[in-house]
Amino acid sequence: MVSNELGFVFVSVPYVGFELFKSVYCEKNGEHTIDDSILLEVLDYEYAAIIKNPYHRAVDIWKNGCAIRKEQNKKQQLLGKYFENHLNRWDYVDEDLFDTQVSYMRTPPVEHLFRYEDLMEGNWVIINKFLKSMGSLGIDYYADPDGEHDWKQYYEDPYTIEVVNYMFEKDFDFCKYPLL
Repeated sequence: MVSNELGFVFVSVPYVGFELFKSVYCEKNGEHTIDDSILLEVLDYEYAAIIKNPYHRAVDIWKNGCAIRKEQNKKQQLLGKYFENHLNRWDYVDEDLFDTQVSYMRTPPVEHLFRYEDLMEGNWVIINKFLKSMGSLGIDYYADPDGEHDWKQYYEDPYTIEVVNYMFEKDFDFCKYPLL
């Protein structure tokens, strides 16, 4: 989501609730234009992103992958096996592509990170402070009706934790989320 008018870019990271944020933002800030491209030669942009706990995000990715596998009549996989198969390019579906959160934030570097978990808990002070400093209105609500609320239940198996830790190692480090 680019605002050439206000000089900021919200990096769209899949599986972090960004589309929900964009919808709420646009509803509140309808008078501001959201652009498709960045005018690098014109503005010095502020880069921001919503991030999510990599364990939680992995569950969302896996659930999406399960739906794709079901559509294609493929055998369902447990969470750990699903990511192992993706890593090794074994039993996976080409349409089920995903990447780390960090891969979306490398160039240019994202300086403003807002945690999905904070937004879900109603802690909008930090993101609203950023939005207002950029000249837009803050958000009034942020509720993910499809959000997985008990993602920890999927991490009772040490193997699953190990595979997800390996798969999203850079996200844990960059986004400063603790390992289980």
